[in-house]
Amino acid sequence: MATKSSIKYLRSHRKVIDANYAQASTMRMTGMKTCQIMNFFAMQCEGYRNIGFVLKDLYNRVELEEKKETTNEDAEGAIGYFIGRTTIEPTFYFEYEVDIEGRLENIFWMDSVGQMDYKAFGDVLVFDSTYNTNKYHKPLVVLAGVKNDFGTIIFGSALLSEKTTEAYDWILGTLVKANGGKKPISVITDGDKSMRQAIEHVLPNARHGLCTFHLKRNAETGTNKCSMFTSMFAKFMKKAIPMEEFEEGWHAVVASCGLDGNDWVKKMYAKRSLWAETLLRECFFVGMRSTSWCEQMNAFLKRYIKPNMRMYQFVKIHALALDFLREKESKAHHEIEDTFLMLSTELLALEQHAAEAYTRNIFVNVRKHLGRQGLYDCFKREDTGSECLFYLAKYRDSRTWVVEMDKETRQMKCSCKKFEWKGLPCAHMFRVMVVKNLQKFPQACIMKRWTMNAKEDIDVGGSLGT
Repeated sequence: MATKSSIKYLRSHRKVIDANYAQASTMRMTGMKTCQIMNFFAMQCEGYRNIGFVLKDLYNRVELEEKKETTNEDAEGAIGYFIGRTTIEPTFYFEYEVDIEGRLENIFWMDSVGQMDYKAFGDVLVFDSTYNTNKYHKPLVVLAGVKNDFGTIIFGSALLSEKTTEAYDWILGTLVKANGGKKPISVITDGDKSMRQAIEHVLPNARHGLCTFHLKRNAETGTNKCSMFTSMFAKFMKKAIPMEEFEEGWHAVVASCGLDGNDWVKKMYAKRSLWAETLLRECFFVGMRSTSWCEQMNAFLKRYIKPNMRMYQFVKIHALALDFLREKESKAHHEIEDTFLMLSTELLALEQHAAEAYTRNIFVNVRKHLGRQGLYDCFKREDTGSECLFYLAKYRDSRTWVVEMDKETRQMKCSCKKFEWKGLPCAHMFRVMVVKNLQKFPQACIMKRWTMNAKEDIDVGGSLGT
């Protein structure tokens, strides 16, 4: 016979009601352990004796609910979540594929913010597929880029059944379809062969660059941690040097390290157009070379994703991670833009124009190069008719830089290729502006994607996936 004080422990008097489970489920998705959730309920009810169930009951309810869900039902839950998103966000885009047995194979999604960001900043695409997500081991592909303050943005994401050329073809094709046919100028990947083939199929005109982080790590493995080679390899990856100097330096370090017969070294030399800045610099990469820009997203997911997490749970956590990153960026942007930087160069008119045009982080970068223009001497000018050539040299430096300036549009091109590579004027171009006594940047020298009005006149139109 149970006493009055022990009756609450009888099975017939213990029950995890639906409201309790719903709350516990949400808390588990944010990373809380079941025992911690039990502590929370105890605080809510002013004691464990008032909860109405014990810890084992909560564990049992969680296990029971998870067993009810089959793989197909889980996929339907994820799709249902996305359909729900479209009711409150009409331009939310998602699309999925099923196999011959009707099971979910691949799924892609992109919200309205991602679409707007892609239309403004989708000229360079970072393709990261290094994170495996849920209990079905579906690889997560994050499609990211760089926004106008040089911060990371996530355009969209996808879950794949496996990393194949066909799957990557589908992702890239869906990305382009979701954004009215807009294709990136360049793409950065970790070097996956299937990914490279997909880029050739879907984005044949895009320039492909390999991630420097992965290359550096692979160089250590591929050369048995030869420090001399890895040091020079890093230089070749990240420094634009004359082609002759690159070729001579490469063959010299390979010979010095005794790596002439090394298969990895041979393979990298054959792929040099994908990683050597000397060969990449003519293409616009926003100055970016690594997929590690997606690390914040991956770090957040690693914190909250559990090995047995269902797909529908994962897509909710993914949305939370994306919201967290965007809020973090927004707060940082507000803190920066809410302050005023004093002008610090002697070229106040040009510096003021830069401060008015560019976002804060970009302005700081531009001002640094504006301050360096005085290091260069314009020792020769040449009129070619429609253009004027300016020849620049630096004190005790044998190199010569040539800046071409269109007389009508004042568009400039420098032999250093910084504008083509990063979309920002170089110190050589600033020197020419000073020589020409310009008070403002020529409009042709300001790339809109780096300005404060980068998203002006962008319309996001969406359609529901199938």
